[in-house]
Amino acid sequence: MLFAPPGCLSGDGQLREVFEERIRGQEPAGQDLWFVSSDQFCEQLRDALTQRGLRPTGPFELLISSEPHLLVWLQVRFGGELLEHVVLPWGFHDLAASLPPAAAPVGLEVR
Repeated sequence: MLFAPPGCLSGDGQLREVFEERIRGQEPAGQDLWFVSSDQFCEQLRDALTQRGLRPTGPFELLISSEPHLLVWLQVRFGGELLEHVVLPWGFHDLAASLPPAAAPVGLEVR
């Protein structure tokens, strides 16, 4: 699990691009990476972090994967704190059903 304050991982839309590239490359469309937004961060996930000795005080966004090398690469690219061997609550897949947010539109003006 990789966790960070809201926007640290997903703020500029690049994380969504990573997800879309992985989805395009998977046959069949299996999933080995999940994103939990700060809005989806719930008490059960907070408890999972607390069991690891952390005291999460605010909302977080999470990346969850069974592939440790993938999480290390994403930590190098986006930041955040990496935790290994976290016991996740049953049904966390339902919390992580959405893609990270897309990049905000840029106001361009043609002259």
